[in-house]
Amino acid sequence: MKKIALLALALVLGSSSAYAGGTFPNFPIAGGSAYGCSSVNGVQTCTVPAGPSVTGNELMPADTSLTGGLYPQTVLIPLNQVRAATYAQSTPVTGFSITVPATTTIEQITPAGTLATGTFVFPTAAVDGQRLRIFSSAIVTALTLTAGTGQTIVGGVTALAANTPVEYVYNLSTLTWYRIQ
Repeated sequence: MKKIALLALALVLGSSSAYAGGTFPNFPIAGGSAYGCSSVNGVQTCTVPAGPSVTGNELMPADTSLTGGLYPQTVLIPLNQVRAATYAQSTPVTGFSITVPATTTIEQITPAGTLATGTFVFPTAAVDGQRLRIFSSAIVTALTLTAGTGQTIVGGVTALAANTPVEYVYNLSTLTWYRIQ
């Protein structure tokens, strides 16, 4: 009887972990292309549509692993608090103005040569501890850094040297971007 109970427990645990791995099959991939989800005799029978662009407002389910089954065991975490580094690169030809999305942590420009002017507008939906690194492969002679609505920037640079990044960290309690590099 004990062996049967242990076998039943093993089957339940094994099947639940197998099921968990397949909980989200055939979902669109954020920012990704459409893809085939199954085929029969080499003929595609279904297509998962292209995923939407990431906005920074997405929520991800996560397990809390609280001991003793304490509530809540599963929560939703805003994507921008996960702090997954995202990278954006552009190649401006003349003066530029780039509004940095909330989920971007590295903003790089690769102009063909020196730029006379340029502007970076910092994310308005920043989270505490968020970092933003700005980098240019060429000189930007007159640079403007613009804080999001209600925010300030301490240690704002007015020019960028080639291949010399600057980095800021956001403090939510003071609504301030502080230069750390």
